[in-house]
Formats: sequence, structure tokens, C-alpha cells
Amino acid sequence: MGQNTIAAGRGTVGLNVAGEVRFPDLNSATPQETPLCFNSSSGFLGACTQVSGMNSIAWVATQGGDYTSPIQALNEVNNWCGVPSGANRCLIRIAPGHYDLGNQQLVMRPFVDIQGSGWNMTVLGGARGAADLMDSALVKGSVSSVLSQLTIFNTGTAGQAYATGYAAENISTGSDVAPDLDHVTVKVGGNANNSYGVYLSNVADSRLERVWLEIDGNNHCVGLMAEENESGGVINRLHAHTTHNCDSAVGVHFRNIEHTVSNSSIDATAGGGNVYGAIIEVTGTGEQFSMIKESEIGADLASGSGNAIGVEFRGNGSGAVLHSMLVGETDTGSGYGVHIATSAQNAKIAYSALLGTTANVNDEVPATTNCTHNIDADLQDVDC
Repeated sequence: MGQNTIAAGRGTVGLNVAGEVRFPDLNSATPQETPLCFNSSSGFLGACTQVSGMNSIAWVATQGGDYTSPIQALNEVNNWCGVPSGANRCLIRIAPGHYDLGNQQLVMRPFVDIQGSGWNMTVLGGARGAADLMDSALVKGSVSSVLSQLTIFNTGTAGQAYATGYAAENISTGSDVAPDLDHVTVKVGGNANNSYGVYLSNVADSRLERVWLEIDGNNHCVGLMAEENESGGVINRLHAHTTHNCDSAVGVHFRNIEHTVSNSSIDATAGGGNVYGAIIEVTGTGEQFSMIKESEIGADLASGSGNAIGVEFRGNGSGAVLHSMLVGETDTGSGYGVHIATSAQNAKIAYSALLGTTANVNDEVPATTNCTHNIDADLQDVDC
């Protein structure tokens, strides 16, 4: 196979697994730095340094890629990458475009990462619903896999119990096996009975970085729910938003799990029912301890007689909120910055702003010191 160097272009171009040029590479080199070569066998132009060594990458594109569907690329991974393993990681790159999965579920595989071309540039769309939360996910995560730089948009199925964007389950502890979401937008709408952005069940050490959740179902809406694992995960720069179309809403819900959320914006809004920015819940006697810090957490009830609560601690309430703003706003029901249920004596809120239209705090365990160094809108101390 001969190569002839020609004048450098304004960057590199992408190659498929056969070494053929197909579409622009969004991670191209700085202009004028990489020469282009002519592949006399295929008749395509490509970057000289990229003609070989591409067997671990498959391109998905609406036109000109190795595959037109990421599901097909996953199903045939052994053909283009070999057996995926820790020593042989595989990557599916998806070009800009909308990829309609219909009602199929994209099930990720261990050691196979999926990378799009950016938020709202690469969109995995579909209309999937099911009677089970896990089955209702348009994308199901896997051990040792990373999903990044794309948007998931599940419009759901009317009459089904659930519609979910991304879900994962039963993944044991270990930093090298955790499922990761990195720069991913998840949008869920439609008329299923419940709409969830991300659902994690018994998943240890998950990592979510710059994940944007937009939930717009005409039903009960949940941005993120994680439950049932003593070893939790790390969430940084999460944006969780539910809309007025929701009948009731929860921004994030942690149940019997340890998670740390930081630098995040959680905005739960609904047109009726109860609205919670965050729920931290421990149903047994375990030592799970979730923490939210340096974040804004709000609950906004647009109409109806329900409650709007910034953060609610349930069960034994093992958890804390630090250096954050907690807001509960409603015109007709009760609005509290924080609600500490009767048994949640282990709840802690410190160095935060607590704001509620009814009261800044509704503390049902006054014999326990749950608050320290908190303020209201007038910079006055708030006790609970």
C-alpha cells in the first residue's frame, strides 16, 4: 500500500477501521501540523500518522462510517477489536447526527467505551418504556465502560410504568470497574407513568462528571436515583432539572447508598404534587452516608397543594449538606429549605443557606443538633 504525502490541510480527517477516510475527526491536530497522505489502495486521503493502528476503534456515522448504528458496532466488536479486556480496550466513536434506536436498548459491554462528538451533536434517541426501571432504560451501562460526549433522549412509551435514559445495576466495587458518565446529557419525556434520567441500583464507585439531566414527562419525574450499595460514587458538576409538566418531582434521591455530590445545580420543578430537590434516605440501621456540598438545591411547586422541600432526610438520615443553598418554594402548599423527618437524627446541615416560603427548616427531631452555622435570606442564623 503506497502513500504519497500531499499538502497539509486544516487538520486531520477521521479513518474507519479499514484505514479509509470518512468524515472529519473532531479531535484533529492543530492546523498545518499533520500532513495528509494518499492511500493508493483505497483511494482516500488520510493523516499519514493515522493510517495504521486503528483496529481498536470503530466509527459510527449516518453515512460513511463502519456502522450506522452503535448497537450493531457493539454486537460486532469482536470482529473489529478482538475480545475486549483490560489489556484490549475498545472504542466506538460516533459522528455528529441523530441515531434512532427505536424501542431497542443499547446494552454496553465491559471494556468497550462509547464516545460521541459532543452534547446535542451526537444524539441517541428512542422511545423505550417498560414495567421495570432497568428494562426501561434506552442505554444500559456496564462494568468497566465509559459513556461520554453525547445526548440520550428517550421519549418513552405511553402507558408503560417507566421511561429511563440511562441505568446500570449490580456492579461491584473497584475503581477500574465502575461505570462512568462523562459530559453526557440525558433527556426523558413522554407519557410513561414515571420518567427517570439516571437510575443506579447496587452500583459501586460510579463516576458522573458534567452530566446534564432534563426530565419533562407528564408524570412523576426523577432526575437521578441511586440505591442499595454501601460503596457509592462521586458526582461532580451535575445539573438536574425537572419541568412544570411533571405531576411530582425529585431532583436526586439517594437510598441506602453512599454518594458525594459537589459543584452541582439541582432544580426540581413540578406543576403539582410534592417536589423535592434532594432526598437522602436510609431505611435500615446501616452506616451509609451521602453528602452534598457546594451546590444549589431547589424545589419549586408551580401549583397545587403539595409541598416543596429543598432537601429531605428520611429514615435514620445518615447524610449531610455542606456549603450549599437549599430552597423550597410554593404558592399554595408548604415550602421548606430542609425537612428532617422524625427518625433522621443523624442528619447534618452546616454552613449553608436555608430558604423556604413557609419556614426555612421543618425539624421533627429538635432534641438533636442537626444544624450549625446556617443562615437565611437575611443572613440571620438558622437553628434546627
